[in-house]
Amino acid sequence: MNWIYEEKQSMHMVFTIINIIVAVILIGQVIYIQEIRDNIISLIILIVIAIFLVFVGFSFYHLKIKISDQQLMFSFGPMKKKFYIKNMSETHIDDYKFKNYGGFGIRKGFDKTTGFVAKKSKGIKFRDNHSNKVYFFTTDNPDQIMSLLIQYGAKKA
Repeated sequence: MNWIYEEKQSMHMVFTIINIIVAVILIGQVIYIQEIRDNIISLIILIVIAIFLVFVGFSFYHLKIKISDQQLMFSFGPMKKKFYIKNMSETHIDDYKFKNYGGFGIRKGFDKTTGFVAKKSKGIKFRDNHSNKVYFFTTDNPDQIMSLLIQYGAKKA
C-alpha cells in the first residue's frame, strides 16, 4: 500500500509509567512473598500479568495513522482499524471530550462512538457506512487529514 500520509501520535507517558510500575510491584511480590514463591501457579500468573502489562504499556504508546488514496488506517499496537475512504460520511473535525471517553487508549464513548485517543487534542470523527458505526481518532494535524479524506471521497458532516 502506498501511504500518502503517516503520523505517529505519542500517548501521555503517564499511561506507560503506570503500567510499568504495576508490573514492577507484581514482580516485587513474586520475589519477596514466600507464599507466592512456593505456589507455582500464583507465580506463573503474576509473571504473565506483569509481562502483559509491560507489553500493553509499550504497544499502546503510539497511535499510528496512515492514509492512502483509498484507505484510512489507525492503530494502537496490534489493535488496528482500516476503512475505505469512499465509505466514510459525516466526516468532521471534533474536540476530544474527556467526559465522553473517560481517558486515553481505545475507548467506547457514552455517545456510542469508538475512540482511538492518544492525548487530549482535536481529532477526526466519522461514520463508516459499511458497519454504520461512528469512530473518532485524535491527531496532531486534523486540518490536513480532513482535507485528504475529503479529496479522496469522504463525505463531510
